[in-house]
Amino acid sequence: MHPNTVDNRLARLTELTGLDPSSPRGAALAIAALLLRDTAARPDGAPAAG
Repeated sequence: MHPNTVDNRLARLTELTGLDPSSPRGAALAIAALLLRDTAARPDGAPAAG
């Protein structure tokens, strides 16, 4: 993945959520949200493959 793509996606994350992924708290909240989303994606609670 190109570095500019990563920068653009992180900027979009900040725009949509108000989280600052460059701060420890923002990064932890973003990771927690992604993990919760993956867990909620499957009825058995196991992470989605992929």
